Amino acid sequence: MRFSCKLLIIIILSFFGCRPDVGLVEVSGQLSSAARGEVSLRLLRDGEPLVVAEERVGVNGHFLLRCSIDECELAELHFSNGQPPISLVLNPSDRLELTWERGECLVRGSYEIAQFHNIEKRLAALHSELAALHQAITDSISVPERDRLQQRADTLVRRAQEIALSYIQRNPCTLTAMLLLNAQIDASTRLIGYRQYRDVYQKVARCLSEVYPNRHDVEAFAITVQRLELRYSATFSGATPQIGSVLPLLRIPLLDSTELSIPGGRGRITLLGVEARWGQPGVGGVDYSAMYERFARRGLNLVQVLSVIEGSKYPADTVRWTRTVITNPARYAFVAQLGIDRMPCNFVIDSRGRLLAKDVYGIELEQLLERHLGAPQPVRVAKPIDTLRRVVETPMPIAPPVPTVQPEVEV
Repeated sequence: MRFSCKLLIIIILSFFGCRPDVGLVEVSGQLSSAARGEVSLRLLRDGEPLVVAEERVGVNGHFLLRCSIDECELAELHFSNGQPPISLVLNPSDRLELTWERGECLVRGSYEIAQFHNIEKRLAALHSELAALHQAITDSISVPERDRLQQRADTLVRRAQEIALSYIQRNPCTLTAMLLLNAQIDASTRLIGYRQYRDVYQKVARCLSEVYPNRHDVEAFAITVQRLELRYSATFSGATPQIGSVLPLLRIPLLDSTELSIPGGRGRITLLGVEARWGQPGVGGVDYSAMYERFARRGLNLVQVLSVIEGSKYPADTVRWTRTVITNPARYAFVAQLGIDRMPCNFVIDSRGRLLAKDVYGIELEQLLERHLGAPQPVRVAKPIDTLRRVVETPMPIAPPVPTVQPEVEV
């Protein structure tokens, strides 16, 4: 009996002493082309890669990396031999084994990563075929041929959407769902459009915010969803601003990567002008110099937004009013909030955010500013003081005479 108790205690102690760390992750594999090179495991936190493990690959291409994590993490595996990075979704206590077959990486040990890589490969194949179709559409001369190719391209896009949505709807609380919602067909078009799938975006943002309340990339995704909803509401819900209505807060991106808020600032009236400058490098837009000189001291806040194409040259800004540049108007919420569907256009907004006028120019604009800004304030100029003359001409104060004390004399 005593022997049995000792044996039981030894077994319990050995079990608790030898069990692996619950947050320890192991990533192993064998890649002959990476032999004697370097391999590193990098966590993607706040958009910046953080190296958490690295080692030299063995002679036979074998490697083993370990790190400890507390929650699900996005990661990449990097090789020094030029092998493309491998995206990973790591969960605590994962034991992952990577193998290569016909140049493709297969991951065992995680259902989520296996699913993610499968989707990634299928989307990459569809994207390559879609790029070839777009080139064929551009080169095609026949209208019926272009229509046929465009129908094929639309079918490929719908197929890619079905693949991504199938996974997202089954797994809304995963970081992989967030990655797929951020995927794009090209530089300006999301694979899964917000207009058609608002409920999917909002569900994923809500689920991830509950699971990862303090994670930076999840917070950034939630903010993106809020901006998409704001743009959708302004564009597709019939919320076109009317004269006299109070506008929502407008945020205008500036050249120094900050934002200007309207209403805001010290101006009594804001004139927001939006123009398009396509194919005219070196042109700075409409010259507002005369208007600015006339109304600036009376409370005019002048904001000029130029929409230019990608790669066009823009000169150094030397104007006294606020001037900024955007390259894709559809990406900005203020464009949708104001219902901008053509350029040039302008908006006159008071200090409370009320829309006073839209698309007014020339004499009509000047008369409007005259009515709302009133007469110019007189400029007070301080009378100059000749300090040197004051010092020379002012007499120095004369000290009072010191009374003379007579010594006492005995009589």
